[in-house]
Amino acid sequence: MAVVTNKHHLPGFHSLESSAIIASASDFAGSPRQGAGWCPRCPIHSVLEETASRGSLTGGGRTMLIISHRGVCARNPENTLEAFQAAIALGVDGIETDVRLSADRLPVLCHDRITPDGREVSRLTRDELAEALGHPVPTLDEALDIWASGLWNVEIKTPAAAEATHEVLREYAGSHNILITSFWHNLVETTGQDRRLRYGALLANRPADHESLNAMLDRLPSLSCVVWDYEVLDSALLGQLLDRGIKSLCYGVKTKEEHAACWTLPLSGVITDHPDFLLSYGSLR
Repeated sequence: MAVVTNKHHLPGFHSLESSAIIASASDFAGSPRQGAGWCPRCPIHSVLEETASRGSLTGGGRTMLIISHRGVCARNPENTLEAFQAAIALGVDGIETDVRLSADRLPVLCHDRITPDGREVSRLTRDELAEALGHPVPTLDEALDIWASGLWNVEIKTPAAAEATHEVLREYAGSHNILITSFWHNLVETTGQDRRLRYGALLANRPADHESLNAMLDRLPSLSCVVWDYEVLDSALLGQLLDRGIKSLCYGVKTKEEHAACWTLPLSGVITDHPDFLLSYGSLR
């Protein structure tokens, strides 16, 4: 896929009074819906979706999923049960977490490839990893067990973790809303056969044009969403995805102004280190 490697600011921002695409966490549990009614260069029109088969998990009042990035980490280490519980207590719609495979073949929740003392996570057992990080390291199933009513966005960090991750997620597919994402797009597609789960591709670079984006989508027919770096969001490409019934999430949002701007875009959700920014702004809408 042709991409531009430099990052771009959003073209055509509009006032914060523009309406946004209505989404609920349960949208990721069913078939993708066809987007409509949005013009990439003018204020976003309201788009109503049919009631999701498993009901709205946002309480019916929010228009964009607020997804906590690795939990709330202000007072807790990231990707820990305590960080997840803090996010749940805030009232988020979903939690994003990262899965790697430990040396004892467990799907453990850890973002970085290397520990602070320079060792590879894949070469450490779960107990050794916990010792290196200075806190308990949960497995994927332990995290899923604490919350069944929200969206879990599970990022597979390496191909080695794919099989163990899917083995766990298949057990929870009937009771949990799960979105699997990865920067390894071929991995997303080759494992995207269980229709009880939803699949998304992470993008850190912007496709060069509409043809490049279409080519990527054609190679990845299992996709239900694309997860964009905020700095490479492009309003025209977001509209193109909606035309194909594919939702968009974004990550990497930093300032309060950037968080507020997300409400003006056809985003189904934002993965954020600061869910409080969106929760406070969303309550005023």
